[in-house]
Parts: sequence; structure tokens; C-alpha cells
Amino acid sequence: MTPAASRGLAIATLLAAPPVIYLLAAELTPPAAVPDPWKSPPPGAKPLPADDAPDAAAETVERLVRGYYDAINARNVDAVGEAWSSNPDTLAQHAGWPEARGRDAILGEYRREVATGTWEKLEPRDIRARVLGPRAEVAFVERVSFRTDGGVRTFRRVATQVWTAMPHGTFRLVMHRTLPTVLLPDGGGDP
Repeated sequence: MTPAASRGLAIATLLAAPPVIYLLAAELTPPAAVPDPWKSPPPGAKPLPADDAPDAAAETVERLVRGYYDAINARNVDAVGEAWSSNPDTLAQHAGWPEARGRDAILGEYRREVATGTWEKLEPRDIRARVLGPRAEVAFVERVSFRTDGGVRTFRRVATQVWTAMPHGTFRLVMHRTLPTVLLPDGGGDP
């Protein structure tokens, strides 16, 4: 693909099964002086084997996502913090909430939610991970159960995450975002 073609409008499918999300990226031309961090691995990163690398790496990231939600449901702030990168540009944003930037701000929001929140359980469903060099993009349905005066209610929302490869061979979370939420009746099954 020519550089001119790669800068054009790009459409990427994040989920293979419903719900399907399409992201449209307008043409962006980065300044020539700024290196593209995704074109080369981070210093000290180990290259993945060519044969099954994408599948093995994607499975690793999917396990990390499930482990992250296990830590959330256990209300284990330390384990949640271990998943996040220490990069000051890390980002967490849930629809309708203020953006949290940096690991300390993200964990501060999480501590407040643990102390005051009404959620019962958060479950990642239909996880799809795609590893692109030192970066992994993940999309999934987040099933949220929460307490109300009328009992436990459930809703689903689409979540996206970006994980980055670390020199020691694993990944750390650098971005988590959820889309606006619609409350759906829960018949016990998946949407």
C-alpha cells in the first residue's frame, strides 16, 4: 500500500459479530519530525514468533482483559492498578463521566466508585483482540449489573481498550472507554 493510500479514509471493523462498530479515521498527516511510536517496538521489546504470534498474543490480551475484570469485581484496587500503564497519558472514560488521565487519576476514580458505587458485577463478553505490533486493540460488550431500589438491573455497553507491549513480555492497559449506555431488559442471555 502506498503512503498516500494509507493516509486516506480508513474503516476498521472492531467486532466480527453484532454489535459491529465501524471507526472512521479522517486523513491525518503527522508532522515529519514526530516519529510514529507504532512503527517500531518499544526499546527492549521481544519480537513475537512469526507462526502463531497474532493468535497467541491476542489470547494473552483476552486473558488480561478477563483478569482485569476479575480484579474489578473483587474490588481489588492494587490488582486493577497493576493492569494500567504508568504512562501519564493513560486514559479512562465512561460515557457521561469526566475523563481520567494518568494512572493515579484513574485509580482515584475507581476507589470512589468502589466506596460509593451500586454496581454488583461487570463482565466482559464477546472479547475481540487484535494485536498490531506492540499495540493490542480490544473491543467487547460490557455487561453491568447494579443495585436499584427495585432490585438488580442489568445493562450492556460497548467497551474498547488499548493495551501496549511491555519489555518484560506482557501488556499494560493505556486506554479504556465505554460508549453511551442503553438499559436493556435482561432475559439472562447475551444480547
